Amino acid sequence: VDLYARPADPFVATFVGEADVLTGTSDGDRVATVIGSLRPATPQPAGAVDVVVRPETVKLRLDGSGRGTVRHTTYFGHDQLLDVELSDRTSIRSRMGPGRTFEAGDRVSVSVVGDVLAFPTGPGTSPVPTVPDSAVPASDLLA
Repeated sequence: VDLYARPADPFVATFVGEADVLTGTSDGDRVATVIGSLRPATPQPAGAVDVVVRPETVKLRLDGSGRGTVRHTTYFGHDQLLDVELSDRTSIRSRMGPGRTFEAGDRVSVSVVGDVLAFPTGPGTSPVPTVPDSAVPASDLLA
């Protein structure tokens, strides 16, 4: 549960469960993103951040002037997963109950329920693991 709820970085967050990563800017208390001002689970220093959003926290509402467009829906019976393209061309997913079925092309407003995970970006904060130059080549492991 802790690994899912409080991952060390965006890489871990996306590895252990469905998650989308948005870019944002922290002012110390809130994070400005393409979907609006969000509250980080822990305070972040002012500056650029990656914001991790889980699909189950993303809520959609039909809105002709909304910031998103539904691109694809997958209906599972007990719930549905919607892919939404945001105004800056990034994508975000929403996992919703079986009730209201959105269709591709629907304009929607996008909101997030609760806190989001935010991680500072910049030099020394890359979530992608690196391999040292002294690492053994994979071909040597197969010999």
